[in-house]
Amino acid sequence: MSPRVPEAVRRAWGDELVAEVVPWLEQMIEEKAVPRDEHQPILSRLEGLERDMAELKAAIHQLRTEVKTDIHQLRTEVKTDIHQLRTEVKADVHQLRSEMNERFDRLYHRSETHFDQMHERFDQMNQRFEARLDQMSERMLVQTRWLIGSIALFGTILTILMAIAQFAP
Repeated sequence: MSPRVPEAVRRAWGDELVAEVVPWLEQMIEEKAVPRDEHQPILSRLEGLERDMAELKAAIHQLRTEVKTDIHQLRTEVKTDIHQLRTEVKADVHQLRSEMNERFDRLYHRSETHFDQMHERFDQMNQRFEARLDQMSERMLVQTRWLIGSIALFGTILTILMAIAQFAP
């Protein structure tokens, strides 16, 4: 039994086109459609596919849960490792700072010792210079006295010679 074509389609397409299209559609449906006797095996196959899909969904859900758990565990381990690494680095930096401070303190004390020795040497040199200056001042004073004494002596001798020269005929 051929299906009845609606009147609106018949008016729009015309009787001739409807007469050609309807057999063609019937043939296409017959080729592509599933007969009633094959309907049950296809339904059972579809039900099997639905079960498989449900099992796949459950497996994917379980896998996602496992992956989330693993990721959470990995993050926790990484955070713990990072915290431990930070602690170790802080300890190493603290130790390095302590060692550097000790080295700088030793260097500071050595330089202080050297500066103290230099100050002592400068004080010794200053004392020597002062002693030499005192000696030189004393010598200059003695030489100045001798010079003044010599000049006075020459002046006296000249005065005596001039006095003798006045009284001598």
